[in-house]
Amino acid sequence: LAVLSVGAVLTTANPINTESEIAKQVHDSGAKLAISTLEDLHKLVPTGIPTILTSRPFDGNMLSIEELIEDCYGSPQLPQVPVAQSDTAAILYSSGTTGRSKGVLLTHANIISIMRLLFWQVDVSGSQDDVFFAFIPMFHIYGMIFFGLGLLCIGITTVLMQKYDFQAMLVAIQKYKVNNLPAVPPVILALVKHSSKVKCDLSSLKRVGSGAAPLSKEVAQEFRRMFPWVELRQGYGLTESSGGAAFFASDKDAKAHPDSCGKLIPTFCAKVIDIETGKPLPPRKEGELWFKSPTIMKEYLGNMEETSATIDSEGWLRTGDLGY
Repeated sequence: LAVLSVGAVLTTANPINTESEIAKQVHDSGAKLAISTLEDLHKLVPTGIPTILTSRPFDGNMLSIEELIEDCYGSPQLPQVPVAQSDTAAILYSSGTTGRSKGVLLTHANIISIMRLLFWQVDVSGSQDDVFFAFIPMFHIYGMIFFGLGLLCIGITTVLMQKYDFQAMLVAIQKYKVNNLPAVPPVILALVKHSSKVKCDLSSLKRVGSGAAPLSKEVAQEFRRMFPWVELRQGYGLTESSGGAAFFASDKDAKAHPDSCGKLIPTFCAKVIDIETGKPLPPRKEGELWFKSPTIMKEYLGNMEETSATIDSEGWLRTGDLGY
């Protein structure tokens, strides 16, 4: 939040990336400063980029965030930098609609739009007592928007897990009375497979969300059979759409359409296009999904050819995914 408020552009990296992948991203994005854990520092050293550590270093040659806050304690005022909504706020790297990793430019308007939609999606009325569990990686659009920015701004309590561990997650759900679990299909499948062996009390759970990959109708039905008190809601989105596009806000709708990834969220328009003729298709006919929304990315970094191939002249985003 502080990075965005002073007009800086944020780019996130997968901690399992190799030195060469990190170096490529630093060069491609034009990064001027890095924030890193001590464990990942060795990947940044070859780039020569100045780095702030998330914990105090042992040798004293590096600056930590804690020390930076202490140094600024007497003058906590952040610089007032004019920022337009059309300015780039973040560069997130995505495999894109054609499979090759590209820098997705999201503007302040994109992020503001998706954050306002999050208020609707989470249903903040009376949700101050809700507790969310976060194991989704925050370098990913799902984790960054939902946990890194969204829930903090709404004022909801979040339990963080640095590295996913199934058993530790179950213990945390019981200990902290977690009632909202944004998840991915493999985690939901694990809950289904091991539900009979689960010794933790999961009765606090109210809602489980599924995204980032398709959830099969069979797994969804089995989950509802084993956890009948939990609402299971599937959603769909892309980095290029700032994360969200479709979502089931109602458990009744989710149960009625178990093979669907949800309804369009507010501000989104969609159409299904015949991949051979380029013409719009009627209901029940499969084609490529196209979306239009204020959350749609600005462009691919330094790649206008790919941008033009993905966003048409009217602002429609070609997702590269098939649906009906």
